[in-house]
Amino acid sequence: MDFSSDCVVSGLDLWQWYRSAQSDGLKAGIYVTEVDWLLQEFAGLDRLTLRLESFKDWPNISMRLSLVELNNLWYRRLNEKVPLQYLTGVTYWRNFSLNVGSGVLIPRPETECLIDLVVAATNSVSHFQEGIWVDLGTGSGAIAFGLAEVLTEASIYAVDCSSEALAIARQNGTKLGLGNRVNFCQGSWWQPLELLRGKVSGMVANPPYIPSDMVST
Repeated sequence: MDFSSDCVVSGLDLWQWYRSAQSDGLKAGIYVTEVDWLLQEFAGLDRLTLRLESFKDWPNISMRLSLVELNNLWYRRLNEKVPLQYLTGVTYWRNFSLNVGSGVLIPRPETECLIDLVVAATNSVSHFQEGIWVDLGTGSGAIAFGLAEVLTEASIYAVDCSSEALAIARQNGTKLGLGNRVNFCQGSWWQPLELLRGKVSGMVANPPYIPSDMVST
């Protein structure tokens, strides 16, 4: 997401915006902790500073966007209900900071346990640790990178039918230093992995949820 160059605001101005944004968030039924996330991401303030509101007395605070741009982002969150992760362009999953955008779904915290399940499975069948593992519908690449981190001797393949999603996944691979551990393939589910038939040790996937009214009965 593109913003103006780094800006400097006074602590008092930012605190006044902070209080106003919290009030507007409560009225809209949005957790005020989302305001904290914005200031952590764009102003570099930590949780303790935000909780104590000690930044109010700081003469200058460097931000990655202007106060006007920050307010515009919060307006979109309140009125257009755009997820905060899309507004900031980043989400946190396990120990990763991942780039996200409208071209991928936001990795959910609940899916982090999938990597733990893989670790448990490979600990009981050790030769799986060096096999081929596949992440179908990789999106941002979260699961593929999780696999690459815990299965250091395995070959990881990440598949998605969307070129936009794969572009974001590759960006994340470079960002995390794991890009050379993952083979990115474009196609529908298993289709681009035909040559791996019978050779795969394990597959992990967290596909998009399908509304019940779209499933034939």
